[in-house]
Amino acid sequence: MTSEWVPHSNNKVIRFQSAEADPPPRQRFHGPIETLGREESVETTPAIILQEKELSKRIRLMAKKLTIKPEERKLAAEIINDLVDQLICFLRNNEKYACFKEVKKLTAGSYYEFVKISHPDEFDIMLTIPLPRIKWTEVEAFSGVLYKLTVSRMPRNDLKMFLLDDCETISPLKMMEELRTLIKQFLKTSYKGCHKNWKVKLQRKAQGSPAVTMLLQDSEGEQDISIDLVLGLEVSQKWPNCTNDGMNIDEWLGKKTKGDLKHKPFYFVPKHPRRRALSEDLKETWRISFSHIEKILMMNHGSAKNCCERGAAHCCRKICLRLMKYLVHVLKEQYPQELSKLYSYCVKTAYFHSMVRRPKDDQWPASKVDECFLNFLDDFIEHVEKSELKHFFVPTYNLFDSKNFAQKNLKFLLKVLKEQKANHILAFAPPEEHQQEALAPQSQHLLVKLAALFVIFLIFVFFVKIFKMFYQ
Repeated sequence: MTSEWVPHSNNKVIRFQSAEADPPPRQRFHGPIETLGREESVETTPAIILQEKELSKRIRLMAKKLTIKPEERKLAAEIINDLVDQLICFLRNNEKYACFKEVKKLTAGSYYEFVKISHPDEFDIMLTIPLPRIKWTEVEAFSGVLYKLTVSRMPRNDLKMFLLDDCETISPLKMMEELRTLIKQFLKTSYKGCHKNWKVKLQRKAQGSPAVTMLLQDSEGEQDISIDLVLGLEVSQKWPNCTNDGMNIDEWLGKKTKGDLKHKPFYFVPKHPRRRALSEDLKETWRISFSHIEKILMMNHGSAKNCCERGAAHCCRKICLRLMKYLVHVLKEQYPQELSKLYSYCVKTAYFHSMVRRPKDDQWPASKVDECFLNFLDDFIEHVEKSELKHFFVPTYNLFDSKNFAQKNLKFLLKVLKEQKANHILAFAPPEEHQQEALAPQSQHLLVKLAALFVIFLIFVFFVKIFKMFYQ
């Protein structure tokens, strides 16, 4: 078995066992968690028990570190709410575009789902606009996630200002351009400040991003907070047919909950494919969004209605999600090029599938967070091995399809995940363990050099003896 030495995000050096040789299987914990027929535990030894205890401690300590402090959450919420409320008021009172007079705020993303890791420095907020009855046409080759939107008849309000030359197709580029212009105007003329010692500026437009990003900085330059504002067109019509087999939460949250959620609106956001040399036609596409439903599933995650409420039993579902998000974050920092297509949405989608696979609250007990996380990691590895991670709401779309995630990079992801598993999630290890690991290669290299010199010496002695025997 070989070893590979890679830099960690904190400039330390980490040793991973190579996946070329078969690594020893992780010893599964013995407990009530369902393993769904996976590998059986091998004979338990004192060394294995010690390793399991160390791994358990490592996971639990990392889970505590990833919890955001209440004072940090409170400050960030005050700053963001004040800024966005001022912006909403400005958009509703603008005189140029009547469609923005009905704009509403829809919070989504990891912070509002209470699964944000580390610091509250990124916020996702959707600015929603209700649409009249529209038609949508699925864009071929994108399996139900990208659409062209057209109006059924010429709208009475100024939505017609955002139509293409055919007078039917709603242009995401035109709408986002005008929204960005309005936000610029707001910051220059109407913004009253959100908090002392903080200032805000508009970020440059990121290629392929559906968001207008505002950056808040404190006066000392020690902390940044970014707000991604995404335009969302609210559609109060039946969900597209491609969603019929999605959101299989019958055993998890119940058929009634599923029916209630499917009666809620859905949204289209201005997002085109992340590909080079896009045609002008593909730039005018909308991506279907269920981020509001995802938030509901996160906030009401228990099969029992009182899961995680005060005085009731607590589960570790969200803790496991935070841990997986952090593991992916570390891996992306180590291998930014190979894992550039590994988005946090992949982790979130895998999380929902794991909830369906283990729907009961007693399968996610808070006291067994180490076991539950390792089961979740196994689930994620299985998705990577099969090159299949179906969109939770649009199952015809595969996030790990070769068009979305290059197979060579997917194989690389499988390799590093198995290395993490074989090395007891070294990404969660404290810095002092990384230092110990960093010292190991120096001693190993020294031993290899000494051994090589000794072999060379023996060969030299051998040839000297042969030479003497020949000339005698």
